[in-house]
Order: sequence, then C-alpha cells, then structure tokens
Amino acid sequence: LTSLTNNVSVNKTCVDGIDVMILSGSVLNDTGHLIGSAVTVRGETSDPADVEIVDNTVGFRAFTLSHPDAVVSNLTISGNGLRIHSGHGGHVWMSAGLVANCVIKDGNAAPAQGKLGRGGNVWMSGGRLERSLVTGGKCSSGAWPGSNASSKGMALYATGGVIDSCFFKDNKVDDYNSDSHGGVYLDGAAILLNCTVTGGSSYRDKVGVGVHVNNANAKVVNCVFYGNADNSASANFGTGNLKRYFYCGSSETNASCATWTVLTDGDFVNAAAGNLHQKRNSQLIGRGTLDTAYRPADSVTLDLDGNPRVLNRTIDLGCWEVESNLGFRIILR
Repeated sequence: LTSLTNNVSVNKTCVDGIDVMILSGSVLNDTGHLIGSAVTVRGETSDPADVEIVDNTVGFRAFTLSHPDAVVSNLTISGNGLRIHSGHGGHVWMSAGLVANCVIKDGNAAPAQGKLGRGGNVWMSGGRLERSLVTGGKCSSGAWPGSNASSKGMALYATGGVIDSCFFKDNKVDDYNSDSHGGVYLDGAAILLNCTVTGGSSYRDKVGVGVHVNNANAKVVNCVFYGNADNSASANFGTGNLKRYFYCGSSETNASCATWTVLTDGDFVNAAAGNLHQKRNSQLIGRGTLDTAYRPADSVTLDLDGNPRVLNRTIDLGCWEVESNLGFRIILR
C-alpha cells in the first residue's frame, strides 16, 4: 500500500494495473491514497474485519478514486477521516471506480471555516458503492456559530453513481451550529438501490435524516428507511422529488408517493437493537421491483450477508434477502 501516494500522477506512473493485497491482521495507519489508474486495493479475505485502514492524517482522506477500474474492497476504513479543506468525503471520495464489501465508519467531513461538510463517510459523483456497512458518519459546517449553514449527507453525499445493497447505520450530526439533513443525501442522478438506513439523528429541525433527495434525476429503489430521528415530524425522508421513490419501506407515509410500505418493529428481527434483518413474515419480503427501468441489470447478485439477491424471481426491500417460502416443491409433468 505504501506504493500509493497522495500524488495521483506518481501513482499512474508507478503502480498502474497492480493488485495490492493486504494480509489479514493488518492495522495500517495509512491515508491519502489517490487512485487514478486501474489499481485494486483489497483485504486478503472476504471479511473486512481482517484488515483495517486507520485514517487519521489531518487534511487527507483514506481513498480518492478517479479511474473506472479502480477498486477498494474487503477493508475496514476507520479513524477520524478528517478533511479540513473542502469538507467533502470523510474517508472516501470517488468520481469513478468501485468500493465493495467494506466497513466504512466514524468518518467526519469537517471543513475549514466558512465551508460546508458533505458526506461524512463517503462523497461520490460516479462509480459504485456496493455491499458495505457505512456507520458513525458525521458532517458539520465550518460556518460561524449561529449561522445554521446546512451540512448534508452524514453518511453519504452523492451526485451520481450507484449505491447498492448497503446498510447505513447510526450516522449523525453532533455540531449544534450545523443545520444538517440527509443521512444519505442525493443531489444528482444517483441511484440508491436495495439499501437500509437506520439510526440517523440531527440536532436541528431538518427532515430527511434517513434520506433526502434533492434532484429529480435521482432514484431510490427497493429501500428501507426506519428508525431515523430528529426534531422534526418527518425524520426518515426529505421532502423534495418524492416521485422518484419506488417500493420503499417506512414508518411514515407521504401523500405525494403511492408506493410506501408502512412498517413496524414487528417486520424486523430486533429493530430496537438496530437489527433490521426482516422476519420471514415481514412486509419486506418480495415487495421489491426487478423492473430494469428502476433496478439496473448490472445490480449486485448477492445481498449484504452474501446470500443470493433474487430468489424465486422476487426481491426483498432493503439490503438483505430472506427466502420465506421454505418447503418442498412438486413439479407435475
């Protein structure tokens, strides 16, 4: 990993096309890697807990991806994730490439004075974020106290790309001066697909600490938003462009969208403990759409736990899949 530097031109010259495998058990205090070529950085096994990148260098996030064949996978990315300049993307910034099967946690998009925080753990304008846990993200504004400037996307801020089968949990704002909204904030032609968002919170009265859609070109498909709380009456959802949602679960409804599935704690294994795996009799079972107008054909084939994503030609809401119809099948010929 030390072959990569915070100089993208050097990386293109020295490491184009290499596969960097990090051995299990490694905990690296390493950060500031700009991947502008076809480079893969991955943990040795499929368990992201086996390798941890601790991102604590002030002024640099762990990874910046700008090449379509750049890959970061099988890693835990932790630490302060402090980006003091633009305040965009605490741990990961991507305009292209793939981040998959990672745990991305405790990032902080904390900008300099007068700037705004966007994407506590991840900021993206393209590429794909797949089958990952994104948790503990924060973003704050660098505005003067009392100005109430809006920071956006405690977990993730996206203006493009695809976010597929991810679990967003316990992302929050802890800066009272930050008037923040959107645990996941979509402000472009991004697609949020088969994701689950819970535990978002904010100090101030901003709707949508679960998700806020700020662009009519964005789509939210087969997702679950449950148990997000702030001081407003509508914590799970932002109020803009709700027509872009399609078959989404919620503990709330909205009159402008006819496809809400109203959920309760009884739909989940243990909602109080933050376990939003669905029960076998849950309303999430089989409620998703497979229509390629909403769910792209290149969507992931496995859920967050590694189980087949589509079963018996149906798909569940959220980031997990449960086969509910267990038993014998008799075929008459």
